[in-house]
Amino acid sequence: MSFCVRYVDEDPEHQLILREDFLKFVSVENTTGKNIANVIFETIKCLGIDSNYMVGQGYDGAASMSGNFNGVQAIIRKVHPTALYVHCSAHSLNLALSHSCSIQHIRNCIGTIKSFPESKWTKLTSMCKTRWVENHDGLIRFTEIYKAIVNTLDDLQLKCDIETSSKALQLGKTIITSDFVIKYYRITIAIPFFDDFIEQLQARFNNHKKQISSLHKLLPKICNKIEIDANDFEIYSEFLDIEVLLTEIQLWKRKWSNKPEKEQPNSAIEAYIK
Repeated sequence: MSFCVRYVDEDPEHQLILREDFLKFVSVENTTGKNIANVIFETIKCLGIDSNYMVGQGYDGAASMSGNFNGVQAIIRKVHPTALYVHCSAHSLNLALSHSCSIQHIRNCIGTIKSFPESKWTKLTSMCKTRWVENHDGLIRFTEIYKAIVNTLDDLQLKCDIETSSKALQLGKTIITSDFVIKYYRITIAIPFFDDFIEQLQARFNNHKKQISSLHKLLPKICNKIEIDANDFEIYSEFLDIEVLLTEIQLWKRKWSNKPEKEQPNSAIEAYIK
């Protein structure tokens, strides 16, 4: 398991920056949520990190990691309630793309490309069911040598045994039909593809926003448009005096109420610097 930390630091000019660093690879013998959580706690302790200041955790969406009862995130939150779980953004994006590529015409198109044999003598790359980035590379490779593939299939139809000739004829007809070419190069099903993709992005990434909604409300462009109450920050009560915080928030809202929008911080780190 790769172990990374994300934290706020200062650069040489004493400007606050957000950092994400890989620390080490950790051996995991058992992939149950309980065991992985224990490995994380032990790794944090061995590295000398104070886990009391853990305010977030991010993994993929596997049940052993994200489960609400026995997943790693749930076990860690029993000890550190402020360690909100967010499904890895890169993984969420990959899942959104993979789901959108399951639309029938795109699935058929990718299935046809998968039918081409892969060996050390070809330049085609295999197509992966789960990692979209690998499919992306494979599709680019297919495009680059499309003409050569068509010519090779033509030769195979004339010069090989019946089985090879028949398969070459079938694949050749499939990839030169206008239906395939338009779907492959123009993706005529762009509208359903992007409809699905947008829906997937909203479903997966809106949950991220919900998880950190209380902090999101502190951004100057938002804080003066909504009501903020103590419940929004109850999760951070071990770090903050909630009663004092609400007074501070009123001062914060007043600070930005008459400022032009272009002078208002756009991100959490910018707001934190202010």
